[in-house]
Amino acid sequence: MDEKFYKEWFLGFAEGLNRMNEDSRSCMLHCCAIRCADTGVLDSYRNHYKKVGGNRDEFYSRLDKLGGVRGASLCLVKSI
Repeated sequence: MDEKFYKEWFLGFAEGLNRMNEDSRSCMLHCCAIRCADTGVLDSYRNHYKKVGGNRDEFYSRLDKLGGVRGASLCLVKSI
């Protein structure tokens, strides 16, 4: 299957999502997200988290080591 196929498939998928009511769309996307996470993404993040010793700043700043992912740590300061 080529790039054109996937482009057309995703356009149809998006159109179908737009035709669903909010509850149905939420239910379907929730199920998709769980399957996506369970097929390796979650394990990849868990292993990465262990490699950085649980340091959240390191976790996000080194996400690029996983390939195809980027991350950064931000310091938000509340102004008074």
